[in-house]
Parts: sequence; structure tokens; C-alpha cells
Amino acid sequence: MTLTRDPDAPHATQLGTRWGLITIGGIAGLAHWAVFDLLGEIGQFERLVLILGVGVASFFAALMMMLGPVRLGRAIAGAAMLAVLAAGLTGWASLRFHAVEQFVDESKSLVAVVIMSIVLAPFIAAYLREPGGWRRYPLLFDTTWESVLRYVAGILFTGLVWGLLHLCDTFLGLVGVTIIDDLIDLDPMPWVISGVALGLGLSVFYELRDYISADLFVQLLRLLMPIVLVVVVIFIVALPFRGLSGLLGGLSPAVTLAGVSLAGVVLISAAVHGGAGGEVQHSGMRLAARALGVVIAVPAVLAVYAVMLRIGQYGLTPDRIAALVAALVILAYSASYAVLSLLGRDWMGRLRQSNLMLAGLVVLVSALWLTPVLNAERMSVTSQLERARAGAPADALPIWEMIHDWGRAGERGVAVLRDLETHPEHEGILAHVARAETLDNKYQFNQQQRQDALVPLQEIMPLRPEGVTLPEGSLDALPTYMQEDMQRGCARKFDDGLPGCVIIVAPFNPARDDVQAIALWRSQGHFVNLRGIVFNGAQTETNEVARRGITIKDEDIQRALRGDFEIVPVERKAVQIGDQVLFPYN
Repeated sequence: MTLTRDPDAPHATQLGTRWGLITIGGIAGLAHWAVFDLLGEIGQFERLVLILGVGVASFFAALMMMLGPVRLGRAIAGAAMLAVLAAGLTGWASLRFHAVEQFVDESKSLVAVVIMSIVLAPFIAAYLREPGGWRRYPLLFDTTWESVLRYVAGILFTGLVWGLLHLCDTFLGLVGVTIIDDLIDLDPMPWVISGVALGLGLSVFYELRDYISADLFVQLLRLLMPIVLVVVVIFIVALPFRGLSGLLGGLSPAVTLAGVSLAGVVLISAAVHGGAGGEVQHSGMRLAARALGVVIAVPAVLAVYAVMLRIGQYGLTPDRIAALVAALVILAYSASYAVLSLLGRDWMGRLRQSNLMLAGLVVLVSALWLTPVLNAERMSVTSQLERARAGAPADALPIWEMIHDWGRAGERGVAVLRDLETHPEHEGILAHVARAETLDNKYQFNQQQRQDALVPLQEIMPLRPEGVTLPEGSLDALPTYMQEDMQRGCARKFDDGLPGCVIIVAPFNPARDDVQAIALWRSQGHFVNLRGIVFNGAQTETNEVARRGITIKDEDIQRALRGDFEIVPVERKAVQIGDQVLFPYN
């Protein structure tokens, strides 16, 4: 469907010219430099810098998107309204943390700000283009698609400009001319160059809007619809035969399921795009769109189920709450599409109207995430404290995250955990809290937790031949991952109750004075792991074991445990250079 020319177009043509957008892009670059470079160096005003940064970024991103279709005065007013909302909610949400750095690292709130701004900006632009324009589906969604494509083109052009500048700088450097490098080294210039290039790219795309239409992108998306339909149908058909065991592995299956559902939602929206005259017309494609609208709810429901399984097992965390909220929003889209696709006549028209309401839902949920209504950190702490009171062990609680990632709510939660230490069933919580407070690196904290959970291998791994010993604590020097794997192998006991592991100690290389051994332990699928170990004083070394192409089986571990083996000499070839004899040690 072709839209009528916007009544603001003459003004937009006059004020939203190429030079107008270039000028605004340059001003935007200077504003970003002033906030992030100048004010960013003043540490005591970091929260103010955050609020101004979000406001500046939101204002100029919206202004440069609106300018052209909307005349300058209205575009400034609309962009300012969006910027005030985004900056205000960001500042409110940041109060959950003492340090702004924690808030930024948490990132999910910033994602909520971006999503809210991206979805809300086209509504504001459509409203400013004509009265009631935000309710006109063709105008609203043409504005949305065109904005996306304008920014894609503008960002690509900005990247090309920087690539050309670096190429020219290198080229001139061959003759000792550094004018471009000197220019870029000036503090505001990288920001200004990026802003000017982005404004130029946006303006050129707008000038060519009659030749480069968003309809091309929509038509390409529609071609993908049958592929996604076939994939989803195959998944649904296979589901009863394969079961839901694949959903138990964590959040990754939920992300995959939600991603497929979201792809279906986008493709169906592309199919109904453009109103009654612009929606897909081919009968086969209309049928595919309708069928996809019916079946896409299945992976959406399963995505919610997968997240709920994880929450039921380990309680709430901000990541799981974000995943659940996203899955529920996608489910709202998918369920609406399924119901409307089954209603019969004018299902595409009803679906277009539902898209308006669902977009409003996305804006509302994103805004609520930045308010106390959806305080993910507070909700997570409440959930984890309930798990702690129910007897969850200390190493199963996200104590490090409470201290370092969950802001003020996490601090209050840790104070409650300290009080629980007085109860015998909560023994060990205080030690975990103390360790988490002293370690800023989560990897180190997890490594220490893993090491604490290990059972000393010398207590569970039998040594053969009978009577041999190993240096005290020598196996504790093995890498943590190897100790964990050996421990799991020993736990895979044989039918007679013997552990699924053994260490054979012998002087395999008589030329060395240190203690040498070969460790064997069971793995999944009846495989056996082998590792050579050398105990050299305070050091423990590991190396590969040559097998000469023979597969080691479970029965070999059982034979070794029974003592059914021999230490035999093996002929080897070596290289002799003068008095030196060299041979590889396996």
C-alpha cells in the first residue's frame, strides 16, 4: 500500500535537508563527547553522567530518526519527550545500586531502556506526522520499517567512512603526512565525524525513499516464512517421540524456543504488513502465514515451560526473570496470533490491530522493568532466601552474585544469610559469604567452590599393585577439571561395587627417579580415560599414554583392580647424539 504524502513533507524537505541532518549529527557527536568524555572523568557525578548519557543518546537517536518525515520543531519535541522518559526511568532504576558501574554491568535495565525507546519512537513519529497516526497501522509500521532500514544504512555508511579515513591515513603516512591522524587525535573529532557520517547516511536514505522502499525488505522476509513453518511443524511432529528431556539443560533451550517463536512473529507481521492492500496476496503464502500463526504458539509455550523448570530447580535470578519476562511477552504475541489465525474472516486485519496493543505491552513491560514493580534483584533475593531457609546448601546459592551484582537488595539478602548461620542446617554460609567478599573475580570464587566440593582422590582411587603409595596430597595438585572427571569416573561403580577407577604405580621410565603412575577411570558410554602422572617433589605432571591403537574397555579397569596385570619392559627406539640418548616419554 502506498501512503499519501505527509502534510509536513514541505517543511521536512526544507528543514530536514541533507545539511540539516549533517549539522544535527555533528551536534550529536559533540554532545556525546561532552557527556561521556568530559563529564565522565568526574567520578563523583557518575549517576548524573549516566542520566545525561541516556538522555542525550535517546534524544539524538529519536531526532535523527524522525527528522525528514516530521518537521524539525515537532521532531525536537517528540525526541525530548522520549529522552526525558528514558533518562528518568534509567536514573530511577540505577538507585538499586550504590555504584553506577554495577548498574551498567547488570545491563538488563539498559536493554529495557533501548527496547522501550525503539518501540515507542515510531509511535511518537506517527503521532507527530498526522493526528491519530499512531493508530494507523500502515503509517505506523511503514515508519518502523523505514526507521530500521535508515539506521542500518546510516551505520554501514559510518563504518565505511571510518574505513576510508584509516586507509587514507595509512596511504598519506607513506609520504610522512599525518594530517588525518592529527585530526582524529583531537578529542571531539571521532564523535563529530561519526555523527556527521551517520547524519549524511540517514539523509541520503531519506532522499531516496521513493526508490529504496521498506517493502523490499518485507518481501524478502516473506520468502522465509515457509521455511520456518516446515521447521516448526517437524519439531511438533517429533516432540511426542523425543520427549521434553532437551528442555532440562538450562536456559539455552528456552532461548532457542523463544528465538524461533520470535522469528515466526516477525515473519507473520511481515506477511500482514501494509494493510489490506499491502498484505501478502498469494494464496499459498497466505495459507503458510495462517498455519505459522497457529503453530508458532507451541515453541513459545515450551520456552516458558523451560524457564519455569529452571526457576523451580534453582530459584529466581535477574537473568531468569529477564528470560521469563521475554518468554511471556513472546507467548502473548504467539498466543494472540494463534487465536486470531483460527477466527476466520479478516484474521489479518485483527492481527494488525493486535500488533498495536502488543507493542504497547512491550513498552509497558520495559518501563516496568525500570521501576520497583519489576525489581529483578529484589525478587531474586527473596527467592534465594526462601531456598536458603528451606535447606539449600551454601554452594547452591548465588552468594557471589548477591554481593557483587545485585546491588542494595543483594546486600540486604547477604545480611539475612549471615543471620541464618546460627542454625546448624545452614553451616558453611558464612564461609561462602566471606570468600565472596574477598574475591572480586567470579571465576576464582567458582574455582574455590569446585575445589571445596571435591573429595580427596587418594581416599577414593584404589592404588595397584597392593601396598604402593603416593606422596601425600599429590593428587590434589591435578587440575580441578581432571579431579572432577576422575571423581565422576570413580562414582560409576561396577556391579560388584568396586569403583570405576584405578591408579597403577610403577617405574615406567627407569631413567627417572620420580614416582610414576597411570590413572584409568570410567567415562560415559563405557569409554575409559587414561592419563600418565608423574609426581616430582612438589610438582605433579600429567601426560598422554600411548595405547598402540588398542581400545581400553571397562573390563580392563576391573582386571587392574583385581591385580590382573604385569609391568613388562617394552622395546623402544631412541636417538643417540654423542653421549646423549633421546626418546619421547608417554
